[in-house]
Amino acid sequence: SVLPIRDPAFVHRGFPGLAGAALLLGVLAARRPLLGVSALALFAQLTLSENRIWADPMRLLQRDVRHAFHFPVTWQNLALEYQGLGRMDPAGSILRQALHSPWLPVGIWATHIQILQRQGRTTEARRAVDWALANARDRSDLFLLALDMDPDNPERLEKLLQDAERLERMSPKLALRLVCLRMEQGRKDVAEGILLAQLREFPRLAPYWEHLGWVRMSQRGREGEAETAYRQALELDPDKPQIWFNLGVIALRQGDATKARRAWQEALRLDPDDPAARKALEALDRRASP
Repeated sequence: SVLPIRDPAFVHRGFPGLAGAALLLGVLAARRPLLGVSALALFAQLTLSENRIWADPMRLLQRDVRHAFHFPVTWQNLALEYQGLGRMDPAGSILRQALHSPWLPVGIWATHIQILQRQGRTTEARRAVDWALANARDRSDLFLLALDMDPDNPERLEKLLQDAERLERMSPKLALRLVCLRMEQGRKDVAEGILLAQLREFPRLAPYWEHLGWVRMSQRGREGEAETAYRQALELDPDKPQIWFNLGVIALRQGDATKARRAWQEALRLDPDDPAARKALEALDRRASP
């Protein structure tokens, strides 16, 4: 506690070795003061040197790479630091070295592709994502990158969508992205199929039920099914004003203005600044006034 530690991360990360050394130095100083003071001074110097490294993220990451160069995640962290500084060339160079590792996490490929995109090297980024998709195990994040890479290439987009939909397991983020893209294409049946498949495996994920309500609500005559899905989403996550707003729309379609009013009032209670719910209530009041 007497050492001038400037970086709070030093305290949180902790060094069991340094803590043990401090205890031994205390015992040594009590028995042999001169030797103990000398060792304490050396210990303080080492600690401050370590702290200076921790206070500089770049130096800390460079040290991690030197000490654990077989682990690609250390290379990825250093590359991300360079990327955050806008230094794309060293970031890309570091990741190219990490890509030769046999223990390559998917996250490093994703970072590498993002750096290529920021450098404007679109063709290389596309080749990299295609290679990673063909060889990686967990491909959800890679598909998310690939889907945003060529929005104006319908043939490539359709192939990516079909490949992603064949995944045995996908992240919720990817599943919902696929649903939104299929809805933009008007493929509501495919969007609903993705959600139903995910709900069989993850029945307690509220976003899946919410999107299922949205898909069914977009089809006339399925308001009851949409309401059921929305109600299920509310059981899992009751504080979603958008769901309450959509329930109000469904109720109004079904001719139940009282039920619609209650739903929109609940949406406003959860979000007093919700302009859609406020406008819907005002329109309902104008309809009710003589």
